[in-house]
Amino acid sequence: MSKELAETILMKYGESLNEIGVNNWAVPLSISTSVLKELYQNKIAVLGGDLLKKTGGNQLNYVYANWYCEKLINENDLEFLNRSFLVAQQFIEAVVEKWEEELYIEFVV
Repeated sequence: MSKELAETILMKYGESLNEIGVNNWAVPLSISTSVLKELYQNKIAVLGGDLLKKTGGNQLNYVYANWYCEKLINENDLEFLNRSFLVAQQFIEAVVEKWEEELYIEFVV
């Protein structure tokens, strides 16, 4: 996995979280599936993620809903990549069904 490539992809679509002390980017939920697919196509596994929403002053803040996916002991890199993609995709689908407001996703890679 290329950390630099992952950062490039997330920077291209996301908003910086530096303002809240986090060295990462959050992408709008509306395009999160496309970003996830781009990470997957570049063989970048997603270890988890967090949901954020904009509050007063247009600042992103965590809503304390998240997921994670750890590599299993006997799992090879390709199996983990595939499973991490499915776990992230299932989380996104569940969020889309449950939440009505515009949210952002911080992917942890």
